[in-house]
Amino acid sequence: MEDVDDVLEQEEFGYSNEVEETTTEAPVADPFGETISTISCKDGFLSTLEDLLNYVAAGWKYHVSNTDGVKQAWFKLDNATSRICQHIGGLKNSRAEQQFVFV
Repeated sequence: MEDVDDVLEQEEFGYSNEVEETTTEAPVADPFGETISTISCKDGFLSTLEDLLNYVAAGWKYHVSNTDGVKQAWFKLDNATSRICQHIGGLKNSRAEQQFVFV
């Protein structure tokens, strides 16, 4: 028989002595039910970003795209999207993807 203090503690902290049932069902890797390649993922990021830049400052990227700072920023963006997309696709970059550089 449970003690009154135990019951109050269970109510206060939201736990019980009952054993939870667990399943061994594998989690779904992609909520959309599709496999996303790292190249498709990166293309999606970069094309969306390019569209945004075109709307925000139509001439900006053409005037300053040859400066070192902008080249470094694009390189950092490419590295960041590669890392993100590796996790989304669950795939490691192939040698062809590692050589992909956004210019």
